[in-house]
Amino acid sequence: MIGRAFASIGNFGVLLFLFIYIFALMGMQFFGNTMRFDDQGYPTPHTVDAFWNGTVPRSNFDTLPWAIATVFQVITGDNWSAVLYDAIRGNGMIASLYFIILVMLGDFVLMNLFLALLLDNFATRSEHSTTEIQAKSPGVLIKRRSKISPIEANKQRIIRRMVVAQLTSQYVCECWGAAWKPVLSKNFDNVGSAMLTFFILSTSENWSEIMKAACDATSPSMQPIVNHNEVWIVFFIAFMVVGSFFVMNVFVGVIIDNFNTMKAKLGGDFLLTPEQKKWMEANKSATRIGPIRMLKAPIQVFRRLCFQIVRTRYFETFVMGCILTNTLLMATQHFGESPQQLSITYVVSELSTEIFFIEAVMKILAIRYNRADFGIEFAMDTHDDGAAYSSGSNFPPCRVFQQHRAILSTLYISLPGLSNITSILFLILFVYSTMGVHLFAKVALTSDIDSHANFQSFGVGFLFLLRAATGESWDHCMYDLASSTSGCVSDPPYDPDMCGFNNSEDCKPLNGCGNPVAYIFFCSFTIIVSYVMLNLTVAVVLEGFASSQQEDDDAILVPELLDEFQYKWAELDPVATGFIRVDKMLQFINSVAPPLGWFGIPLPMPQCFRYMYSLRIPLYDGELVHFRDVIMAMTREMIKATNNWSQGDVRNDNSAGHPTRGSSHRKFIGFYAHEYLAARYLQRRVTMWLVRRRQLEKKKTGDFIRKMKKSSKKPQRDKKLGDTLVLPMVKRVPTSRLDASRQHPWLEAQTTTTTTTTTTTTTN
Repeated sequence: MIGRAFASIGNFGVLLFLFIYIFALMGMQFFGNTMRFDDQGYPTPHTVDAFWNGTVPRSNFDTLPWAIATVFQVITGDNWSAVLYDAIRGNGMIASLYFIILVMLGDFVLMNLFLALLLDNFATRSEHSTTEIQAKSPGVLIKRRSKISPIEANKQRIIRRMVVAQLTSQYVCECWGAAWKPVLSKNFDNVGSAMLTFFILSTSENWSEIMKAACDATSPSMQPIVNHNEVWIVFFIAFMVVGSFFVMNVFVGVIIDNFNTMKAKLGGDFLLTPEQKKWMEANKSATRIGPIRMLKAPIQVFRRLCFQIVRTRYFETFVMGCILTNTLLMATQHFGESPQQLSITYVVSELSTEIFFIEAVMKILAIRYNRADFGIEFAMDTHDDGAAYSSGSNFPPCRVFQQHRAILSTLYISLPGLSNITSILFLILFVYSTMGVHLFAKVALTSDIDSHANFQSFGVGFLFLLRAATGESWDHCMYDLASSTSGCVSDPPYDPDMCGFNNSEDCKPLNGCGNPVAYIFFCSFTIIVSYVMLNLTVAVVLEGFASSQQEDDDAILVPELLDEFQYKWAELDPVATGFIRVDKMLQFINSVAPPLGWFGIPLPMPQCFRYMYSLRIPLYDGELVHFRDVIMAMTREMIKATNNWSQGDVRNDNSAGHPTRGSSHRKFIGFYAHEYLAARYLQRRVTMWLVRRRQLEKKKTGDFIRKMKKSSKKPQRDKKLGDTLVLPMVKRVPTSRLDASRQHPWLEAQTTTTTTTTTTTTTN
């Protein structure tokens, strides 16, 4: 499967190369030889002599190799802000557009596309196979070109060599009495150090400084020369693509794949058939919806007018235009504004505040439950004149923020699923913080191990590990905690005047030695937290997002069908209590379109009672049925009818005791809707029969008395009275809406079941 992943990302590799190459050429065109600064940090234009003596940052766009390396550094996010600020210093704020586009397309889109390709091609059970990667050197080495004249370039080169010629080797350095130290703590001196360095590179943390040091390296015990061997740029970029992007994202794929597998096993649907999984998905879709409130126009004339205005599309467009205008006005604010701009800003802000206040009042009059906006507007209107500008300008983003309440609600619902991962992550941080205090509390402070990043106390150590979990300079801290400076003490006694315990200016320096256990400590912490736990969090988020946004083509419950169900329910339950009377169930069933309802299909009374019996909807006190019970029961019968399932394929998920939207709860009375309707039907039939019998007896008695007076003839039975009565509570469907050719899937399923039973009996 790894081989298939390699084959599938071949096109992506070509796309990545073209992307980097195009942006490198654009960077050379925009920023080539513009990022040169004097001793004070000011840019030096090429028209002055100081240009040739200016300081050039290592990440620049002067040559094609370094332009490619700089673009790749920005894509990986390794200290890319420093490159951005250097470009802004040399070219102005307009340079930020290039880097914003590069980060959005390269980091957010391209790198996540790489991860998506790997996840798409990753199998459930990965094959244990090895893959050899052969790196081929390019056939043509592109020569770098410079806009500097050859004479001036050679002059600069000669002067630099004259300066560093005195310290060209370790021997000369020691002869001068200086200290010979490595440029970086990371090195390739032995197999262990090389593996540790490559592990740091795979985390993409400070990889560019290792690449620059490798490009400057000459030979052992010799002074480095800037850009001595730029071909190492190709090596490090190739390793980052393979070792960081590919291997680490495969690691992410393993975590996500195993998470989904374990979730399927422990979730109970691992042994379900595809049909049963469809039922589970339909069950989830049905439980996500609820009753909606019907907005009705008020009776009062003025409130009805406000209702009609706030419900129009033009009103919402006008209000949104005011919000955007006020928001854009906020973007123009800066320190040192002119009086004219301050006046215009104040007037527009006050005008927008009044418009928003009028909108809130109109919605309060038209729609009673929209009182949140009025509270905000009232708080804004009660400010004094001095704070009017500030409060009014802070309001529009909140209004725009309100438009995304649905997204925030979805995010809020998905957060509880991360509680287990958060608790495990907290436990890991707690254990490692405790270990860090015992191992590194007495290590001397350095530039990276300072008063805010150390293990001198549990709280500071916990925050330090949180920073390290995000990959912020964790490698520098690891080397500082593992190294030992000259004159250090292995176990210094506690002194409250030591730096770190006492942050005064005259504090005593803490001189504790480092502990080599820091290598194992930080490497294990990075693997467990940064790779396993954080990627497991990504897996949970992706799984939740996929579940909420899943749109299956053969979905049983389409959104349109659910929307119609909610709308028809709202006609009978306009205030969204979640309950309707049981005697309205037949009317509701006849109003919902097939296959969920029976709209336009003749429903004889025997079939009606048979269908209600199959629904088995619980009945609550007050002769009410609940929204969720009805949708779940009708969904179950629809699935059984459309897929010819038996009762064993799906289970009855109806349960009693669903609360209303208010504070009260309805109690299940122990009966079901079909039992109530059957009892009521029988009661009415018996009552009608008793009335008919009483009328018949009265009539027969009168006829008998009259006939006894006139003659001796026997009374005869009156055959004009019929035996058919219609249940008054059933809403009759107009004849124009009935189509005798249409038949509900439930009736077809019932007919098929009856035919099968008859055939089996005849055969026997």
